[in-house]
Amino acid sequence: MRKLIIIIVLLTVTVLLHSQAGTGIFTGRCTNQPFEEFATSVERAAGIRIFFIPAWTADIRVTGQWEDTPAVDVIESITAPFGLFCTEDEEGNLIITRNYTIRRNFLREAGDTTVMIMSDTVRTTMQSILESEVITLGNPADLILKDRVMLSGFITNSATGEPLAGASVQIRELGTGTMTNQEGYYLISAPRGSYRVEYRSLGSHDTYRNIYLYTGGRVNIAMDERIIPIREAIVTASRREKLDRLESGMTRMNIMTIRLSPSSMGEADIIKSVLLTPGVQSVGEGSAGFNVRGGSADQNLILLYGSPMYNSSHFFGFFSAVNSEIISDVSLYKGGIPAQYGGRVSSIMEITEKDGNKKEFTGNAGISMVAAHLTLEGPLKKDHSSFLVAARGTYSNWVLGLLPDASVRNSRAGFHDINGHLVTDLGRNTVLELSAYYSHDDFKFNYDTLYAYDNIIAAARLRHSFSPSLLAIFSLSNSHYRYNVSNSRIAEYAAVMEHVVNTTTARGGLTWYLPSGDEMKLGAEANLHLIEPGMITPVSPLSVVRSRTLDRETGVESALYADYKADIGSRLTARAGVRISSLMALGPSTVYLYNPQFSKEQNTIIDSLKHGAGSIIKTYASPEIRLSLNYLLSGESSLKVNYNRTCQYLHLMTNTTAISPTDIWKMSDYHTRPQKGDQVAAGLFFDISDNDYELSVDGYYKWLYDLIDYKGGSRLIMNNMIEQDIIPAEGRSYGIEIMFRKNRGKLKSTLNYTWSNVWLRSTSQLPTEVINDGDFYPAAYDRPHDFNLQFNWLYSRRVNMSMNLVYSTGRPVTYPVTWYDHDGIPVIYYSERNQYRLPDYFRWDVSMNIYSNLKASRLFRPSWNISLYNITGRENIYSAFFRIENGKIQGYTLSIFGRTIPTVSYRIDF
Repeated sequence: MRKLIIIIVLLTVTVLLHSQAGTGIFTGRCTNQPFEEFATSVERAAGIRIFFIPAWTADIRVTGQWEDTPAVDVIESITAPFGLFCTEDEEGNLIITRNYTIRRNFLREAGDTTVMIMSDTVRTTMQSILESEVITLGNPADLILKDRVMLSGFITNSATGEPLAGASVQIRELGTGTMTNQEGYYLISAPRGSYRVEYRSLGSHDTYRNIYLYTGGRVNIAMDERIIPIREAIVTASRREKLDRLESGMTRMNIMTIRLSPSSMGEADIIKSVLLTPGVQSVGEGSAGFNVRGGSADQNLILLYGSPMYNSSHFFGFFSAVNSEIISDVSLYKGGIPAQYGGRVSSIMEITEKDGNKKEFTGNAGISMVAAHLTLEGPLKKDHSSFLVAARGTYSNWVLGLLPDASVRNSRAGFHDINGHLVTDLGRNTVLELSAYYSHDDFKFNYDTLYAYDNIIAAARLRHSFSPSLLAIFSLSNSHYRYNVSNSRIAEYAAVMEHVVNTTTARGGLTWYLPSGDEMKLGAEANLHLIEPGMITPVSPLSVVRSRTLDRETGVESALYADYKADIGSRLTARAGVRISSLMALGPSTVYLYNPQFSKEQNTIIDSLKHGAGSIIKTYASPEIRLSLNYLLSGESSLKVNYNRTCQYLHLMTNTTAISPTDIWKMSDYHTRPQKGDQVAAGLFFDISDNDYELSVDGYYKWLYDLIDYKGGSRLIMNNMIEQDIIPAEGRSYGIEIMFRKNRGKLKSTLNYTWSNVWLRSTSQLPTEVINDGDFYPAAYDRPHDFNLQFNWLYSRRVNMSMNLVYSTGRPVTYPVTWYDHDGIPVIYYSERNQYRLPDYFRWDVSMNIYSNLKASRLFRPSWNISLYNITGRENIYSAFFRIENGKIQGYTLSIFGRTIPTVSYRIDF
């Protein structure tokens, strides 16, 4: 009953607020005010929108006084002397035109069928005006004219001013095109002449401009948005982009794709969405991180605001650490990684943040059965600067009560996070961005140990355009990750253990668009890593635990890169790059030297080296070659071939299958070498029936060197000689990824299948450090078959349903095969490493979104989401463990979610 009352109150408030929207009456006065500023004040006072082209009103100055006057009469009296016409639509909005008027009955015929930001009639009228005009760049009478010129500009969302990344710019007469970068910038080379330039972007209405190109110039485009772009939500990139894309197996998703995927807790989740793409897997439910093309979870770099995230999840992996409300799109590079990215062996995930609305104040709020969120955005100075703030929190303890394990049911967990993002135009082609992120997680296991961890990111980024063909981006950021584990239940052992990773990054890059149409990127970055491996402190006067702090690890990781992209003929595009990365491990530190003929142990130490603060302990450097080719087989298909070498100087030390809150990060040092990877990949992309369907097939082979494995019974926490517990290893992985997608129609679908294998082996020649007799064995995250099928049914404009089927091979495990008695102590004898497998994994999820009346004039736009996670209630086995009981080996299994999890969430946009 209480929930029903809350829902009724929310709906009542929504209706009351809507009824107060837009009076269309204006009261005010002004003296010699520019028309654009005056129109803004009328919009605010009358609660309407006024649509016009600023160039037509640039010379109009307004002086006058009005009281309770219809806004249409006010604007009409001002614009009429200048040959402009003012028309009022059915919602009271005003459209200013030149040379012709709009029939009022035509506006009324539009009715309530539109789902656009402005009515279809208004949008079409404004775009028709712009598309009918001819833009002339340069003077045809100039005596010195180049054969080829450069057309550039920025493409933005007309409603918010946010840059549109990945928008397509095409010149049909030449059969050439380009895409905008993350800042919405495009540049295209063309011979002098007259062209129709077409602009397309996902979730926006197509438009074009008629342009005479005599010299280079800039044309900025503001594209009109669709409120619910269901079609575009499933088509994750344009046809042209996928054909021209150089990277094999690259994934790019916009925010609507993420929101329409079934979720585990009624929350849109970027990590869960990425897991539905080929080549990306996880070890199971309740695990943080993910595995890409045979790499371990720490071999993936996640960039938020250009800064690394060391923890990617909340609540045991059930929520992404990144609030989906601040995301514009997500790009995952699995192969053909551009030279500007580095630091991890397997993949780079770059999260492009959403800019705040530069036009008006908007926001949204949502509440579900486990979490709530609030987002606010708007202009600080209209059309020049904006802000975005998003907060999220959970009250999810009841979920733990559904789990079968008694100790888990008695546990407690929660999280909250907040994002802030500010963008301001400084003028002179310069934009400044300031961003911040904070998150906190804590959970207590079985009323005993309290785990808490924090992520903090602060970043500043400056974008500057020296010229239409030379762009620069400079950034400075800091990423701070800290976790602590405390236990105060027994006073004699009450203590807190803490681990800290801090990275400060300075980065600068130049992008140069050459007259030939080629593209060059040059840049550098430096990372200062500070790692506190472990600190333990007693928290009770009765505690017998002694304070202890391990030596801090300090290092400077730096890189220089160069990348060149060129069209070779009409069909072949190539990109070649090199990244020179290095690490200087710095003191203070004590390095122990060991007898090379024996395994590293306490009794094999032969000497030690003491390094003072700032002294160089060890230096590593590595050239990383990146090569990518794309060959257009036809207008509907392309072949992509990639090679890349990657190097990783930070390692997550874990001897568990999944990432755990108590895992520690370690820097390469005197004994620990950087991980390296070589990957070759090739892929075919087919556009079928004019983008009705698409098919991609990618294959890869990866070599991994200087990996880290662990001795039996290794101790990783509070260990100042951790080199004694690790051994070197290498790996091989290979696979085939297939994706088939249906893009059109009310029922859209995607089928993904991955066949892959991951093999590891120890490389030490010392007998005590050999695992599995030196033979290759499957990695603990190896899943040879991975299949998922997604459906999205657009039942109506207001209702859509989605379904997700997931199947994968069970992951490898090592089972005991017998046991024997040794001096009264039972000893278990295990099989070869990872010789057996857990049962296969299967899950079926469904979700439904219900939207309110989509009429644009509504002040509030509520929507509902109903989701069922694991609808069959299958008990997917997460892990297995064994004990000797009554002379027998007894096995036990653990399932995280062995039942259906229903969630209902309510969202309101305003």
